[in-house]
Amino acid sequence: MASVTSTITEDFLTCSICLEIFTDPKTLPCLHSFCKDCVNNLTILEGACINSYSCPICRESFQLPKGGADDLKTNFCLKNLIDFVTSTKKANEFCSFCHTKGENNDAVALCLTCNDLLCPECADHLHRSTTLTMHHRVVPLAEVTAGKYNDEIRSKQKIPCLKHEGEDLRFFCEKCDVPVCRDCIVLGHQNHKCLDPSDARKDMEDSEHIDATSLCLTCNDLLCPDCADHRHRSSTLTIHHRVVPLAEVTAGKYNDEIRSKQQIPCIKHEGEDFRFFCETCDVPVCRDCIVLSHQNHRCVAPSDARKHMEENLNSLMTSLNEKVKTFNTAKNSIVSAQKEIEIKREELNKDLEKQMNAIVENLMDSKKRVEKEMNQLMMSKQGLLRTQEESIEVERKILDETYIYCRKILRCGSDIEVLSMKTEMKERLSKLKYSNYTEICDIKAIVLPDIQFCNEGTIFKMEVKMSDKENSKPKDESNAVVAKEHTEDENNEISSTVFQDQPETNKPYYTSIAWLDENTIAVVDKRNQKLKIISREKSVTRTSFVKNCIVVSPYRHGLACRTEGSALHVFNRSLELQKTFTSVSTLFTCHPKSFDICWMSNSKTVAVLRNNDVKEITIYDPNTDSNLSEPKFGHVLLNGTFAVSDWGKECIFLIMRTGCVVRRKYIDSCSKPGSISSDSNYNIYVCDFQRSVVVIFAQRGETLRSVQLEAIAPNPKSIAIEYETALIANSKFIVEVKLK
Repeated sequence: MASVTSTITEDFLTCSICLEIFTDPKTLPCLHSFCKDCVNNLTILEGACINSYSCPICRESFQLPKGGADDLKTNFCLKNLIDFVTSTKKANEFCSFCHTKGENNDAVALCLTCNDLLCPECADHLHRSTTLTMHHRVVPLAEVTAGKYNDEIRSKQKIPCLKHEGEDLRFFCEKCDVPVCRDCIVLGHQNHKCLDPSDARKDMEDSEHIDATSLCLTCNDLLCPDCADHRHRSSTLTIHHRVVPLAEVTAGKYNDEIRSKQQIPCIKHEGEDFRFFCETCDVPVCRDCIVLSHQNHRCVAPSDARKHMEENLNSLMTSLNEKVKTFNTAKNSIVSAQKEIEIKREELNKDLEKQMNAIVENLMDSKKRVEKEMNQLMMSKQGLLRTQEESIEVERKILDETYIYCRKILRCGSDIEVLSMKTEMKERLSKLKYSNYTEICDIKAIVLPDIQFCNEGTIFKMEVKMSDKENSKPKDESNAVVAKEHTEDENNEISSTVFQDQPETNKPYYTSIAWLDENTIAVVDKRNQKLKIISREKSVTRTSFVKNCIVVSPYRHGLACRTEGSALHVFNRSLELQKTFTSVSTLFTCHPKSFDICWMSNSKTVAVLRNNDVKEITIYDPNTDSNLSEPKFGHVLLNGTFAVSDWGKECIFLIMRTGCVVRRKYIDSCSKPGSISSDSNYNIYVCDFQRSVVVIFAQRGETLRSVQLEAIAPNPKSIAIEYETALIANSKFIVEVKLK
């Protein structure tokens, strides 16, 4: 344990709300601590009717437990440090024993055993005059306040067990990953492996690692020299295992052999690998899967299934190769255009110099005007860069504060105190570690203006050029029109295909869109409280009045629509109401050919409706007890995986059909990810309303790219991907963009 006096400052022990020394400190998920009463006052100020509050320091949202601030985790490290600092600064206080008799005698000593303050008479005679106290250690109070016994006092501080009165947390249960007292072990942790806190902390911080020098090709174990030569093959089960030097493995000598032995384990049946492929269900299966779920299905060897798959993919790969050629052609065109620009720049410089000689009289006035315009433009661009710099500084400060806090806890906390904060620190550090800051730290190239000569009195003028995307922004937003991305023919004429909405008394306010087929879409007009089906050829074909409707999702037999009142209405393709469900908080968007309608009524289960039967799937995370907290948007991929936008956790959850959480995707600078969709390659598209961006990432979590929509459809509210085309709604209009 590091010396406290050299590392702990008064600021570290001061509540940033009341600016006083902590009283019963409580820790938030972001690792910032406040007094219990300060947290209660904060929730009262922000409103008791909500359950989500912001940290006063970093503004990160947190959920308050049902019991209020009392149920937040107590920061015993801070509490004990405060008690320690208070006890070592006791001066000009009265004798503890004499005070009980009504006498106020100044204390001159401290009993390190029972922490009593003692006057000279008690210190020399009375305090150690019983068999219970005769061996107590009494030291001068002046030496205590000077810090001579700081480490000894600190080492004796304990954390009380909240479940068993009078007991301290003296052990650490390795199985349950929590500190425990003696009663905890007897009543709830029998047969568990319980360690001394110092041993548990040593395992956590300084686990011993012996370098491996060999690899067993049979069981894939890495082995140290002793295990490789003696221990590993010392049983009848492993005597014939093949052990080879690790250097030969890293050199690639056994690559083919290792790859041939790699298998994919079956997640449903422990100990079984995927050895067959079910062509009926189009999934890999193990032997137990065939016996229990795939009887009478056509199951073939993976090599045969792969051969059939490659035949089907060849045509797609040919088409893809053609697209690669198109991209190469486009790249060559860009290179040529860049060379042409450079040549043109040199020509303009020469022409500018030539013309300047003829108009010297007006030159200075024109030059000053252009300089003023240019300075204004440059200041605007510098302002954008300063804003980005401030955002970077905010993120850097969060990382720096978390690092400093954890470093101080590890240096100053006792073993049991460090372990009591292990889960919170690990979750916080893991979240910050895997957060993607690529975009916020990506400093894009600045496009500067050109200087153009003209024959007018102004002589020079600044010409600011706009990108194609900025020029393609819809000019007329008074009528609700869904416009397809513009294309140019050989004569450079613009053409487009549109969906036409019907005239309305009130200007439409679109909140959700969905594909029904290649030429038909479904639209939610919240302001006019209508669910519309719009055809590319016949405009609006059907309309249904749905009060307070906000989200629509297609499925094979019709549409599902959720209202602001948490009602879910199921319609057929003629918009005739079939069923209604209540208490629906999140409706999952699906692909038009889906047999299911999926939704969430709480943060723990997903409901699936198929053929009038509702099945509930329980959500669980095998790696942590922390689960969904505030799901806002949901989507079902073609392979059945659920994607859920959770504002409470500020990430996208990917959940398998079994309910298992397989991944959390954090999106840079996006604390509230919006509407979700996906394409046939299982790539996932997420709307960022605030930044006017659509972020695209693969199912395995890799960010593929971001699409800026500021010039096309700023502040996107809904997205639907189908037929290699995206529909994007931003309340005022809906843009149809052809994917490439």
